[in-house]
Amino acid sequence: MVAAGDRVAAGQVIGRPPEGKLGAVVHASVSGTVVAITDQAIHIACGPEPGGD
Repeated sequence: MVAAGDRVAAGQVIGRPPEGKLGAVVHASVSGTVVAITDQAIHIACGPEPGGD
């Protein structure tokens, strides 16, 4: 759903479980830039809302 370098807004969907698998949709808790993605987490550096200055 997202990649390192992507800007995200608080509440934006950033992850979904694979088709047919159990899991939960994951939403960004903060606005900022995705700096890293691991098997366990998506790391976001806080910053302004995408499209805002």
